[in-house]
Amino acid sequence: MSKFFRIVTIAAVVCLTSACIKAPAQPGAPTAPAEASTGVWQATSIPGTGSTAAGVLRVNVTTGATWIYTGAGTTFFQIPDLSIPAGEYHLQLWSQPSINGSGFVWGAMRFDKVSGRVWLITGGGSTWNWQEITNPK
Repeated sequence: MSKFFRIVTIAAVVCLTSACIKAPAQPGAPTAPAEASTGVWQATSIPGTGSTAAGVLRVNVTTGATWIYTGAGTTFFQIPDLSIPAGEYHLQLWSQPSINGSGFVWGAMRFDKVSGRVWLITGGGSTWNWQEITNPK
């Protein structure tokens, strides 16, 4: 192997290794309690405007536990839930301009791929809940 290729290989390994090192959290970045840091998560962003901050909604794919960051402060809030079974949970978020044109209206649904159950998020500010959508009887 030529000297050039050795240098390129070493440089590539160093770059890739440094890319895998987790950077420390930035000051003021949103944080979640320790129990929210385990497991596999799916996250989706909540749109913001020039006058309102963007947020984040995330779900633990296995347990269905969800956390929301509303763009205010630096804390995620856990969304309270009734007991739900382990499954394969996913989020779908939508948004549209508000009627008065001063921001966005958004909503989200949580789906369990295993059971087929669906929940719609309700609330606002720091008070959020999941409402299960059931089949008509």
